[in-house]
Amino acid sequence: KDNAGLVKMYAMLDIQRYQNVAVGDSVAECQVAYLTLLAESGVIARPDDWGEDSGGTGSGTGGTSNAGGTGSGTGDSGANLGPTSTATGTVTRIATAVIDGNSHFYLTLADDSNIYDCALPELLAVLQIDVGQSVRLTYRQAEGVRIVQSIGLLP
Repeated sequence: KDNAGLVKMYAMLDIQRYQNVAVGDSVAECQVAYLTLLAESGVIARPDDWGEDSGGTGSGTGGTSNAGGTGSGTGDSGANLGPTSTATGTVTRIATAVIDGNSHFYLTLADDSNIYDCALPELLAVLQIDVGQSVRLTYRQAEGVRIVQSIGLLP
């Protein structure tokens, strides 16, 4: 607002990652910018059907919204996530890393050269996975890594 109380722009920020800030001339524009920022930062997956009317509600007063977003994970900034796919296999390696204060578990599967990124806290099920177990991963492709949306043990 300016001194006359006129709203000039709206802003949304990620309280956990306070450097992530989106702005817009309207609430809807700001919300789309914020959801895009979250997707590009890997906080949420970006559905193909996002648009100006994402069906959610937002607030320029410190509220956050991930309406229209499902799943979780991380990706390189600016990465476009591909369609949802599945992979099954035996876990051959598990590595961990902390990126921007968020824990990630990286999995590799037998006979598969891809790296699968499981972000916490969204994918707590990864904590139950050990090397040698068979898993089914639902993921979306990002640049250089597959962002896991769900994980499950196979018999």
